[in-house]
Amino acid sequence: MKNSAQIRLSFCSPDGEVNKKRFKFFWEKREEIENKFGESLIWDFDENRKYQHIRVNINEGGLDNEEKWNKIQEQMVEKLVKLEQIFTPLIEKLSF
Repeated sequence: MKNSAQIRLSFCSPDGEVNKKRFKFFWEKREEIENKFGESLIWDFDENRKYQHIRVNINEGGLDNEEKWNKIQEQMVEKLVKLEQIFTPLIEKLSF
């Protein structure tokens, strides 16, 4: 993106119903997830779409802000690591 960056967890099973179930599994835990993460996430659900997403924006800049790339990348890595630590134990509990 030209003026921002984003970390995204996407549910991309070929089966859209599985994606919805997985999204809803995390949606039910959103308060716990956001408390651990330390900020709100963007819960991008659309009943008519096959793929669902959970996102966090990095508003420091994007592709057009080359002088900020190091800072942007540091923030992206920091947030990605934090999300991985939060989501991995929950993903291991998924049975569908």
